[in-house]
Amino acid sequence: ELTRLQNALKEYDHDEFLRRLEEWDLYEEDTRLFQENMQQLKMQQKENEQSPKKFDSMLNDSSTKHMEPPKQPDKLPPVPRGIYLHGPVGTGKSLLLTTLFNTTTTTATSTNTDKNITHNGNNIKKLYIHFHTLLRQIHQRIHQLNLQALQTHGRNFHVDTSKSSNPILRVAEELSREATLLCIDEFQVTDVADAMILSQLFGELWRRGVVVVATSNTIP
Repeated sequence: ELTRLQNALKEYDHDEFLRRLEEWDLYEEDTRLFQENMQQLKMQQKENEQSPKKFDSMLNDSSTKHMEPPKQPDKLPPVPRGIYLHGPVGTGKSLLLTTLFNTTTTTATSTNTDKNITHNGNNIKKLYIHFHTLLRQIHQRIHQLNLQALQTHGRNFHVDTSKSSNPILRVAEELSREATLLCIDEFQVTDVADAMILSQLFGELWRRGVVVVATSNTIP
């Protein structure tokens, strides 16, 4: 399995995946707006009791040309499947993870400068981190993003529940820019609040094409 993953990562262009993912995100947003606009036009047609013929002319009007259905982008490239390596203490899981990290080639350069995270060489976009260090960094990043929102909007600003304003998803986006291969040693979740955060975080990391390899003493 480790050899399979190494070979797959040699052919995997994560930057290209992220570029296409952005196109798909824009396509989905444009599709949503198109559907909303069409629904609004149909409601106007019904309210004004306009004929279908006149309704068709509205669609061809210069003010409604932007409501043409968006073009579907190219298909997303396949993402290599990660590995969850579990077993009893002292069976060599961390050694295997370290070997994988040190001998795997990926593209691009990580921008993460945390001193507790290991980077291996130049032009390699991979991170090796202990689970507790990762969790601490995630909480710090979320706190920083919330603090920025507080300083910008104050305490009485309207709560924005949109995906783009979710600090957990924004942290996942940052991590996806920093790592193609994320190696996590001694993965262990015992806190419900942490589990809720990690559920969103890893869901977004996988959506953004990050390959996660983790070791743990816990059977999934």
